[in-house]
Amino acid sequence: MKKPSLRSCIEIGLGFVVLCLFAVIVLERNQSNKAQQNLRNQLSAAQGSVEILEGVQFRLSEEGKITRRNLEKILGENTNLRAAIKILDGRIFAVSQVNASLREDLEFASTRENSSATTTVIEYRCPVDPNSDEPIETSLPNLRVDFDLETNGFRAVGHTETNPSYAEVVVSQLDAFIIDLALNQAADGSWAAIASEQSERLELEIGALRVNPRVVRERWYERLGMGVAVNAGLDAFAVGPAFHLETSTFDYGLNATYDITRNSIVGGFSATYRPFRRR
Repeated sequence: MKKPSLRSCIEIGLGFVVLCLFAVIVLERNQSNKAQQNLRNQLSAAQGSVEILEGVQFRLSEEGKITRRNLEKILGENTNLRAAIKILDGRIFAVSQVNASLREDLEFASTRENSSATTTVIEYRCPVDPNSDEPIETSLPNLRVDFDLETNGFRAVGHTETNPSYAEVVVSQLDAFIIDLALNQAADGSWAAIASEQSERLELEIGALRVNPRVVRERWYERLGMGVAVNAGLDAFAVGPAFHLETSTFDYGLNATYDITRNSIVGGFSATYRPFRRR
């Protein structure tokens, strides 16, 4: 076998250096993307929920894998979504949790203008002589009843009076409503929303749901790729540019390599069928 010349060795070395530089660039880009993702997750955890408008909350999203196993870690052990997702065909695209509570306590009083309370005057009579049936009319004393009640995460504190008649009550929320939300995509590409309140105190009904596929779906230019093709053998070493195109069911590859040892150019084409791709 003919020994490769010095020129061929230099060209092979240069081709190997180009390949290594390409691998380093890809590795550094992946590490940079991962570092940015970690920073965004830390910022989301540190910033929390922020009110950007009156009654409008905003929070940055954390990025990471969502599986049935780590749902309890994300939403808490009381979530009901894990059992619900088991019976759904598809994958979880996004999850969120909303804590809903009253902005302020609810106060009610019978003397307010917007009160619809009615007052019923109660009169009673008691006999002067227990053995006599002749009654005598007396005035009703002022009786006050104070109460402090708790049920289903709410507390009601107030009192009533009889003379003059009066009633007031203050309702405060002790435990917030924890609502878990998820967005699920089925195998056929359809989207669905899932909602559940952990303590099952609310009757939930999901309203209109619309997904913008342009935001989720890749653009045509995002399916294009460029790289380096390398072919090596006992007496051959070829390197050159490679181009890649992804479609809904097929992947196409095109490359042109230069054989350094034989001083020749070789072109290549590939097509890959992807029947299980979700697009």
